[in-house]
Amino acid sequence: MPAHSCRSPRRRRSPSAITQRRAASPVTYSRARHWPVVAQRVLARVAEVSGDEATALTHYRIAARRAPRDRPPHAWLANHAAARGDFITALAHTDQLLRIAPGLLQETLPTLASFAAVPDARVALLRLLGETSPQWRAPFLYWLSQQPDALPMMTALLSPLRAAPQPLTGYERSLWINRLLGESRVAEAQFLWIESLPPERSKSIGNIVDGGFELPPDGDGFGWHFDPVAGATIHQEPGAGMHGAQALVIDFHDRRVAFAHVRQRLALPPGHYALRGRVRLDGLRNERGLLWQVQCDDGRLLGATERFHGSSQWRDFHVNFERPAEACNGQQLRLRLDARIAPEQMIGGRVWFDDLRISSIKH
Repeated sequence: MPAHSCRSPRRRRSPSAITQRRAASPVTYSRARHWPVVAQRVLARVAEVSGDEATALTHYRIAARRAPRDRPPHAWLANHAAARGDFITALAHTDQLLRIAPGLLQETLPTLASFAAVPDARVALLRLLGETSPQWRAPFLYWLSQQPDALPMMTALLSPLRAAPQPLTGYERSLWINRLLGESRVAEAQFLWIESLPPERSKSIGNIVDGGFELPPDGDGFGWHFDPVAGATIHQEPGAGMHGAQALVIDFHDRRVAFAHVRQRLALPPGHYALRGRVRLDGLRNERGLLWQVQCDDGRLLGATERFHGSSQWRDFHVNFERPAEACNGQQLRLRLDARIAPEQMIGGRVWFDDLRISSIKH
């Protein structure tokens, strides 16, 4: 007979006995990690209610690892980590939650702002924003830019992001610039705008940026803004008699136009100045004419040129003005039609401008 036939037969336990023994034995990590995710959450909740935080943490971690798109474990783990000052882990789970459910962003924004308000948490937040640029970064920064008294927090976040592996985008920088402008911190806003310019645009910086109209309009910050308007066409083109390769040209189409659609923001310090430029008129038909104005952001007029209409070859123009020391941190240079009533808005013909500049003068 085979050797094993001489052995005593092994006692077999019934299935019910095995089940009873397992029920009586404590839950161990090696066994629990194989349970379904829902069971892990139930066990975590039971442990949490009974005050066994360590066991709850174990089960929530298992659940998050086994089902990365399951929201409740990430929410619990984020809160648990934040309460203990582990901000990197808290933000990692918060980021995962927002990737799973972007619709949660609106209610999560105040929580993200609370991270930005605590220095140690802000370090972790900057690491996440600057290294991975999560999809919620721009919406969060926009929301923050709209909150009252948020400029110090914006500066604390956005200033380091300028040199991050994922640096500020143009849109994100514009949020910062516009907030600075809204609080009349014009010089800081101008510095941030200039800092972002490519080398070819940096060469055109002065009290007026690109006064020769050699570059395309920026439409942002402290560059030229050509706003669309019915009844007129604003563009740049070459022509005889100009100092550079091209000039500003505006064609008016014999319609009523409340024209004020060429403008540039200025950041002049207090002092006396002269606005100078060159103009060419090709049958500009309007009884009042166009003029350049310099005014404070609050609307106070600082200076205005002569009114341009009729026809002429290229010629110079200028006007002197003073930027006061009080309450005029930001200014606007604007070309507008000097119409007082609707009939005076009828205008046709063409006008050219070139070589605009603002220089300081002794007084």
